Amino acid sequence: MEKIKNLFSKGSFSKEKLRDVFYISAMIVIVGLVVGSFIWSTTIIFKAVDAVFIFNEKEQGISSFNLEEFAKVAPRLGVVFSLETPSEESPAPVQALVIEIPIEAPATTTIETVSEIDLLTIDLEILNGTATKGLAAVWKEKFVSAGFNAEKIKTGNASKNDYSGATVFYNSQNNALEKVMKIFEDNGLAVKTEIDNKLSVSSFLAIIGK
Repeated sequence: MEKIKNLFSKGSFSKEKLRDVFYISAMIVIVGLVVGSFIWSTTIIFKAVDAVFIFNEKEQGISSFNLEEFAKVAPRLGVVFSLETPSEESPAPVQALVIEIPIEAPATTTIETVSEIDLLTIDLEILNGTATKGLAAVWKEKFVSAGFNAEKIKTGNASKNDYSGATVFYNSQNNALEKVMKIFEDNGLAVKTEIDNKLSVSSFLAIIGK
């Protein structure tokens, strides 16, 4: 002890040297801790890789990847990883595009039913449209011979006597009109028709011309 005191007192081991020794020792300790931490971290990483990657010894390569192990190790490596399956969001409802196209109803053609009319019920007026006397009476006989009722056939003279052919006035298109026209046509007289709303369905007016 006495020698040590003398050593310090003589300045052979000064305080400055003691401080240097302390600094060096502290640096060695710090370096050791850093190296130890690095080795420890490297070991953990290698263990994590071994756990995540399944190596095939025969083929000397990676045969599969363990997602579950990687999910456990990822937080240690600072990697954000999750095995949760993302929820499938229901797709937004698709709105149907409805285009309304107006469809016009096809034009309907009105077809009047040709009704069977008894010739005996037809009212017929025959007017003479020429200068020939008695012509209306002659045509009356022809209609009576064809089956028309003589009591329902009237005769007379037209307001003028320059008509040509036969003009039949009617109110409704039916089979009776066809039969009236047929009498004239069968006797070689051209026939034309005109509508007269004042007449009834079964009434006809015929003006005889040249």
